[in-house]
Amino acid sequence: FRTVVVLKGKFRSSAKGTILRKGLVIVQFTVSLTLLVATFVINQQVKYMQSVDKGIDMDYVVGFRRPMFTNENREGLKEKLKQFKQSLSNHHAIENVGFADALPGGEGSDISSTTGEVQIPGKTNIMEGTTYMQWCDEGYFAAAGIRLLAGRNFDSKISTDTSAIIVNESFLKRLGVQDINSVINENIQYGDDEEGHKYRLIGVMKDYNRTSLKSKVEPTATFYHTYASNSVIRLNKSNYREGITHLEKTFEGYFPNTPLSYSFLDERFSALFQEDRQFGQVIATFSALAVIVASLGLFGLSAFMAINRAKEVGIRKVLGASIPQILIIFYREFVLLIGLSSLIGIPLVYYGMDGWLNNYAYRVDFPWVFVVIALLVVAASALLTVGYQTIRVAVKNPSQALRYE
Repeated sequence: FRTVVVLKGKFRSSAKGTILRKGLVIVQFTVSLTLLVATFVINQQVKYMQSVDKGIDMDYVVGFRRPMFTNENREGLKEKLKQFKQSLSNHHAIENVGFADALPGGEGSDISSTTGEVQIPGKTNIMEGTTYMQWCDEGYFAAAGIRLLAGRNFDSKISTDTSAIIVNESFLKRLGVQDINSVINENIQYGDDEEGHKYRLIGVMKDYNRTSLKSKVEPTATFYHTYASNSVIRLNKSNYREGITHLEKTFEGYFPNTPLSYSFLDERFSALFQEDRQFGQVIATFSALAVIVASLGLFGLSAFMAINRAKEVGIRKVLGASIPQILIIFYREFVLLIGLSSLIGIPLVYYGMDGWLNNYAYRVDFPWVFVVIALLVVAASALLTVGYQTIRVAVKNPSQALRYE
């Protein structure tokens, strides 16, 4: 800009000055609209992830790590774990007790996996892909609220169950099995070793989300293990505090040298979404600041316009214009700016937030209603700000603006 033009005050009424002012207003409206819609979308996705059926009943279920085996304490610890489990099972506030190597609500790396070939000989073709593997005892499914759709659970009284396997729906879907009952008691073979990697399929469990909803339910095979590394306990919801107290006292009695650190499974799942919640809070804060800054900018701009057009308003009032008519004249320009901001901001926020939602295997549809709400919020803040300044000028006596003409 030419300094002399700016210092003389001519720039503000020039074409460049007008374009600059309007351009900045459009940028402010666009940023405000984009951040508001992003806030709504993130909150909607987080609420959906917290409320969606994960295929597992986690209410009043706690999980904790048992003492670790060593070469010296293995047999003695197994006997203690047996007594510990029995003591918990006998208490009226505890419904089920089980052991598993990976607790639901953990990270994706908490569970073992294999990428070897798998098939049901005579029933399916050989399939490749990642299969997740878990070990648990007969009490785990009831304790964790995992439902069996076909077959039966593990049974410690059946010696052959050490080579039995229970898989989820996704496991059989990948193999192309339509009727899950048709493969019960069939052998599942890993790799090409026909003798060493066959397991008898005794049950099929319902798919459930083990970790964040960013991932689909993984094909999972579960094997029998008497005392896996973690314990899962289902508490009676009417007196669960008694169950927790009994757990703490019993654990301390059997394992005095091992600290007990337990967590509720629903809290573990909630923690998985903490990063998304924090992201939403940051965006919400910036959207609020953007709306405030845009409103402050409009406040100054509308005051500037009102002063510059004070004589015009006075003349219009003398000629019979009403305050609503004067408001419409001022609003017309800002409505156009909001419209231009919408044309820029809506495509930006759609492609940006739809891409963000695509990071989740389970997601909400892009909520267009929130675009409308954000537009209304931005428009209302703009029109209220402009209206305040315009009315201040419009209610004045026309003589005050025209006395020096």
